[in-house]
Amino acid sequence: VCTFHSLGYRILKAEGYPIAGFHLVHDGQQMNLFRQAMHKADVKEEPSLLLSRISLAKNDLISPSDLEQSSKPEDKKLSEIYHYYELHSS
Repeated sequence: VCTFHSLGYRILKAEGYPIAGFHLVHDGQQMNLFRQAMHKADVKEEPSLLLSRISLAKNDLISPSDLEQSSKPEDKKLSEIYHYYELHSS
């Protein structure tokens, strides 16, 4: 039993063809990278909550720069984390 994303990851890892500039990040790597981004931005919230907020932003096609222009201070911090995460996960 596994999640849809886990199954997709396994299939791509086993059968996929390399694409220049593209690599898969598994859950453990994702969380480590995300914690690094949080540390750099000096944010001490629950990582899973911030990951959810970034996931929602991505689903709504909201970029880190869109969040940076928000008047809310928490969005500005989230944009730092989002930007760092995007930069280092691809």
